[in-house]
Amino acid sequence: MPPDTDGQEGELEAARRAFDAIAAARVSPDESGRRMPCIRGGTPDHDEWERAVRAARPDVVPESVLAEILRQAVATLNGSDRLTVIEVTDKGIGATQVGVGPLGWLEVMSARDLASWTDLLPTLSPDPIVRSFQLAGGVAAFDHEQLWATLEDALAALIRTSRPVVITSTVSGWTLPERAVAFLARRYEPAASVRVSSMSSGPQLERLVEDSPLHQPYELVVAAVHPASREVMLQSRQLFPVGARPGDETVLPVRCVSSDENGTVLATVTWHDGDPRLLSINSVKLRPGTYRLRAVLDGPARVRFVEPAGVAPDERRWSELLSLIPERLEPSVAAVDLVCGVELGGGREAVDARLRLIRELIKILDEECSEPDLLRIAILGYGDHPLDSRLDDRRVVRGAWLAPAAEALTTLARLRAVESEYHEAAPVEDMLFEAVGRIVRTTGVRKTVLMTVGGRPPHPPRASESRVLPCPYGHDSGKLLRTLERNTDVSRIAIVDRLNARDRPTWHRLGAKALYELPEAEPRRLGVDIGVLVPRVQRLPFPLFDQE
Repeated sequence: MPPDTDGQEGELEAARRAFDAIAAARVSPDESGRRMPCIRGGTPDHDEWERAVRAARPDVVPESVLAEILRQAVATLNGSDRLTVIEVTDKGIGATQVGVGPLGWLEVMSARDLASWTDLLPTLSPDPIVRSFQLAGGVAAFDHEQLWATLEDALAALIRTSRPVVITSTVSGWTLPERAVAFLARRYEPAASVRVSSMSSGPQLERLVEDSPLHQPYELVVAAVHPASREVMLQSRQLFPVGARPGDETVLPVRCVSSDENGTVLATVTWHDGDPRLLSINSVKLRPGTYRLRAVLDGPARVRFVEPAGVAPDERRWSELLSLIPERLEPSVAAVDLVCGVELGGGREAVDARLRLIRELIKILDEECSEPDLLRIAILGYGDHPLDSRLDDRRVVRGAWLAPAAEALTTLARLRAVESEYHEAAPVEDMLFEAVGRIVRTTGVRKTVLMTVGGRPPHPPRASESRVLPCPYGHDSGKLLRTLERNTDVSRIAIVDRLNARDRPTWHRLGAKALYELPEAEPRRLGVDIGVLVPRVQRLPFPLFDQE
């Protein structure tokens, strides 16, 4: 009995039809797929088509599975690491890279189509419908070994990346894309490969970036002083650690020393590939002292300082700020007692100028002195000796002894100009008598500065050839000054209305450390001479972190 060739041919056609129908159902599981002319053996009947659709049903994972795989992959990123997500679709191969950007936050570094399927396999049909059928499994007409080799060589040349890698496919079960996924999974082992629906990984990555924590610490730039050489160097102290999220707060104690009129700089940096990256520059005007710095992380490169109050953006260039750092920073000043002796005679205009100078000086000292207890001020105003003996009980020296700056300003405000009855001398010696007796009893623990502000020299202790009236109480300014000169804890500063040749030696003794004429006297310069303010070359724009 001859073989039933018609029956065998029918079975072969049915097998081919069933095989091709599955590829067609992968491309389009509806009626258009059933009638695809690429199917060998004719159009499948309804039963055959239903079986093909069931066999072609994609095996995909829920969106949450892909989200978790991507979350775990990005959690390992640090420094220059990059996560590469390779996407296999019906159009070709694409790749998206996510990494830690210069701001210490996750960023989508690049997202691009790498190659179409016809780029990878030029022998595929130029017709998009036929090509989709071929990708889905309709490759009976191809030399399979040659096809696989061509695909793998093209993928190896196309994609060169470092781990970690995640591979996603939106064409689950399609023969050629599955072959590509298998090759890439082997090449980048242990890369995860995930079959998903038509959903792209792009939105998932965007959400991960938005919700990601900080991947590089955010730090505050501080200055450090070497305890021996006093050399100043910049360092950084952590504000927010890796893992911090928007809304997190931190508190950091900092110590400020004298800065310039722009205030103390609060600069934040992160580190990227071993180099510091400047995130923001703010500044705040603070008196020297220790402060509680409270900051909130608002997002990438956004650190908001909420305490102390008054922090504002600083528009200065980084290079300008660096140029303000002194090579060395001397230790902070010790406690100072400032004794201000001020002449109240010589005309209202002159007296007002002297009092104004002292008032401005005290305000600056109070603003910049790091601790209130470090500065005490005495105010001793002196008028004139009465020429009329009937007025001999009139107070020549008035004011108050050492007190905080606010009280000293109140005392100063009570002083008034007095009418000068004698123009050759003023009772400087009476002020010295009051001051020296008290200074001698308090020195040894604190530095003392005697600052005399006036226009006339002291009366001599007794009548002399100069014919200047002597002090009626016999106070000897020379002897009193010698007492101060023997005390190394006392320094002397003087400001005179106008310096003349006759009185120069006396004023030089009164101003042994610094001597100025009143029009040239500047409060800040006096503060440096006194030892409370630091010179401009000693000002430090950054908060200080001592290594002492």
